[in-house]
Amino acid sequence: MRHPYLPILIAFGALFVAGSAFAAPVVLHGPNDDAVSAATVAKDVLGSGDFQVAGDLTKAIGPVGSVVALGAELTPCAKAKIPSVEGVIAESTAWVDQMEYGEAIKSVDRIASLLPCAGGEASRGELFQVWFLRGIAAFNDGDEDSARDAFGRAATIDPSRKWDDAFPPTPKELYLEALQDALSRPPVALEVVAEGVRIDGVDLVAGQGATSLVGEHVLTHGGAVYGFVVPAGADKVILSTPAALARGVLAGDDAGATWLSLASAENGWQEVLVVDGEVARRFADGDWIASEFGSSKAVAGAPPPLLIAGIGTAGAGLGLMIGGIAANSDARGKAFDPDGNPLIDNEERYVEVRAQSQAGTALAVAGAVTLVAGAGLTIVSLVAGPPKMAVVPTFGASPAGVSFGLSGRF
Repeated sequence: MRHPYLPILIAFGALFVAGSAFAAPVVLHGPNDDAVSAATVAKDVLGSGDFQVAGDLTKAIGPVGSVVALGAELTPCAKAKIPSVEGVIAESTAWVDQMEYGEAIKSVDRIASLLPCAGGEASRGELFQVWFLRGIAAFNDGDEDSARDAFGRAATIDPSRKWDDAFPPTPKELYLEALQDALSRPPVALEVVAEGVRIDGVDLVAGQGATSLVGEHVLTHGGAVYGFVVPAGADKVILSTPAALARGVLAGDDAGATWLSLASAENGWQEVLVVDGEVARRFADGDWIASEFGSSKAVAGAPPPLLIAGIGTAGAGLGLMIGGIAANSDARGKAFDPDGNPLIDNEERYVEVRAQSQAGTALAVAGAVTLVAGAGLTIVSLVAGPPKMAVVPTFGASPAGVSFGLSGRF
C-alpha cells in the first residue's frame, strides 16, 4: 500500500530545496557610497531586508596600491635582507669552475632558496643564471632530479636561452629536456591593466599584450615583490589594481565578472548585488543577470517570494490530491472486488478500511484546496509584479485528517 502521507513529505522537501537555492544576497557598494545608503538601495531593489552588506567594493578586492592577478596565484613577499644576486652568481660560478659542486650548491642556495622573494631587484638574466647554476651544480653532484627541477625553473624564466658553452656539456641533454618540457605547455596570455608591473625583471606596458610560461615567476609592482605562479590550463591572466577592477565591477564588464566569480567561489556567495549610487547590478552563477536597474525596480531574474510560494503551494496541493485519491482507491479495492461484491466480513476490518477511505478523501479535498490556493498565489504574483510580502503554506496531518493554512508577512 502506498503511504497516504508520502506526498506531503515530498512536497515539503521540494519547498525546502526551492527555498535553499535563494540564499541571502551579498551587497557590495562603490567608493562614493556607504553601508547605509547601499542598504537602502538594496532593500528597495530586492523588496526585503534579507541581505548582507559586505562593504566597500575596492577594499574587498585588495589594499590600495596593490596589484591583483585574476587567474593566477599571487603571494606578497615580506621585506627581508637579501644577499647580492650578482655577488652570489659570481661566487657560485667560481665554485663550479673549480668543480666544488657541493660548495656551489651552498652558495647559489643563498638566493635560490629565497626565490621568488629574493628576486625583486634582479634582472631576467640573473634570475635565469641562478637556477642554471643550481642545475649544473646539482647534476654534477649526483642529484639529477634536483638538477631537472632547477633547469626547468630557469627555462620558465627565459626559454630563449641556449646552453652556455662556457660550461662542460655533460648536463646539456638534461637542460634541453627541461627546456622542451617548459615549452610544451602553451604560453598564457597576460592582460596588463596595472601600471609599473615587472615579471622576472622585464617591464610590462599597461594596455599591451604579453605572455608568460606556466610556472613560478617574480612579479614586482610599486616596490612590492610577489611570488607569481601561472597555473597550467589557464586561458588568460589579468593583472590589474583594486581601483580598476572596482570600476569594472561597477560597469558590469568581463573583468568585473571574473573577479566576482572568484570572490563568490572563495566566500561562498550565491548572489551579489553591486550598488553604485541609485544603480544596482545583480550577479549570480558566474554572470550578470541584468544590465542594470534603478532602485525602484525589482531585480530581473530573481523570482519573487510570492511566486516561489505559489508554485510550491500548488505543487504540494497536487501531491496531496494524488495521495488522497490513491489512498481512497486502495481502500475501495479492499472493500469490494472488481464485480462490486463486498470483501469485508468483520467489523474490525470495516473500521480500518473506512478510516483509510475517510483519510484519503480528506487528503484529496485538502490537496484540491491547496492547489487552488497555490494557483491563486502564482497568478497574483505574475499580475501584481514583484511584491513585498512572503507567503508559505503550512500543513498538519494525523490519522484523523489534515489541516492546511498560509503563513507569512504582508
